[in-house]
Amino acid sequence: MCADTFRNGGVPESPLTYFKELVGWFEKYTKLKKFLVTRKAIREGEVLVDLSADDLKQRDLMGPLSFNVYESTLAGLPSLLITTFVGILFPLVPKVVEPDGALSEFQRAFLVEVSNIAPAVVKTLSPFIPPLFLLWSSFVMGWGSVESFDSNRASRRRSRDGFLYLDGAYGLLAQTLLATAIGLTFVAIQHDWGNKVLAALIAAVGVLFGVGGSLQTYLVLIKLKRLQFLLNGYEKFGGPDSRYFWAAWAINPVSLWLLSGVIFLLQIGAIDGIAFIRVWLRIHMGHLG
Repeated sequence: MCADTFRNGGVPESPLTYFKELVGWFEKYTKLKKFLVTRKAIREGEVLVDLSADDLKQRDLMGPLSFNVYESTLAGLPSLLITTFVGILFPLVPKVVEPDGALSEFQRAFLVEVSNIAPAVVKTLSPFIPPLFLLWSSFVMGWGSVESFDSNRASRRRSRDGFLYLDGAYGLLAQTLLATAIGLTFVAIQHDWGNKVLAALIAAVGVLFGVGGSLQTYLVLIKLKRLQFLLNGYEKFGGPDSRYFWAAWAINPVSLWLLSGVIFLLQIGAIDGIAFIRVWLRIHMGHLG
C-alpha cells in the first residue's frame, strides 16, 4: 500500500458540521449547481477527500455527507411527486380516534393527544433520519474498504468520506428507481385500487425493483468496490475483498435494520412522552374535561 495514501490537507466535512447546518435546510437543498459541479469532479477522478473544508469552500464544492444527502434527496423526488399527486387525486380519509369508554379520562386524553401530535413529531425528526442512515452505512463500508493492518481513525475516516462521495456520484439512477418502487408500493398499500390498476402497479414495482436492485448490486459489488480500493491505495496488490463483502452484505444491512428499530422506538418514546406531559399539564391546570 502507498505510504502517503492517508496524507491529506484536512478533513472535508465532519458529521457534526452537517447536523449544525440543518437549520438552513431549504438553502442547502436548492444548491443543484453546486451538487452537479461536485459530482462532475468526482466522476472525473478528483480525490475530494484530500481537500480541506476551506479548499472545498473556495471551489464551491460540497462536503461528503452534504453531497450524499443531496443525492438521496434528488433520488427521492420522483417518489415524492408520485405520492403527492396520488394524494391530491385520491385523498385518504383520516382515521378518527375514538377511545374505549372503559378507559380513564387521562387514558382517553392521552390516546387522542398521541394521534394529534404523532404526524408533527415524525415530520420534525424525519430530516435527521436519512443522514443518520447514510453516515452509519458509510462508516461500515469505509471500514470494509481498508485492510485491518491499515485501519486507524484517519484511514477509516478518509475511506468513509470517499464512500459517501462515490456512492453519491454513481448511485443516483439506481437509488431513484428503488425509491420510486418503494413509493409506488406505499401507494398500492394505502389506496383501494381496482384489480387492473393494482396489477399495473405491481408490475411497475417489480420492474423498478429489478432494474434498480441490479444496478445497485453492480455498484456495490463491482464499481464502488474497485474505486474504494483505488482510493485506499490497493491498485497493485488487491484490497480486503472478504472484509468488504461482509461489510456490504452482512454487517451493513443487519445494523441498518437494528438502527431502524432504535429510531422507531425513539420516535414512539418521543410521541408518548410529549403526549403524556401535555395531558398531565392540562389536567393539573384544570384544562381537561
